[in-house]
Amino acid sequence: MRLTGGIGDILIKAEWDDKGKWYDKYFFEFSYYIFVIAIMLNIFLAIIVTTFAQLRDQKKSRLEDMKNVCFICGYSRQALDKDGNGFHTHIRTDHYLWHYVHFIIHLREKDPTEYTGLESYVAALFARGDIGWVPLNRALCVRVQETSAAEAVERKLQELEKVLATS
Repeated sequence: MRLTGGIGDILIKAEWDDKGKWYDKYFFEFSYYIFVIAIMLNIFLAIIVTTFAQLRDQKKSRLEDMKNVCFICGYSRQALDKDGNGFHTHIRTDHYLWHYVHFIIHLREKDPTEYTGLESYVAALFARGDIGWVPLNRALCVRVQETSAAEAVERKLQELEKVLATS
């Protein structure tokens, strides 16, 4: 801004050089420096730093999800370690991501007239953009544990009914 053709020419041509006006020029340049340089640049810098911090937090959150949540069913590492066969076994055998990708590729390359019943069902859902065929919040290893727990509760209730019936 101080180069020719800008505010610098006006400042030079203005009557700042009078003996009583030098403080006005000093005040004007100092206020310009405070406003533009110190405040505006710090605001832009703060916006940039905040944006990068948010991006870093989002990336960290995504990495945590990749390490601790099954991509297919959505169960957490803790739930699968507690109720299932373990997280690593689950994501390597039960819900191996690449098996689903290979199945979709298989459906795209196979002639639709040769589909089996399951393949035609999944292909129709996939064509509509429906992901109902993906086992969201469902896993056989956890379901087995849930049914066995439900059966145990039912057995306990039956035992209590027998005790109450005899007394």
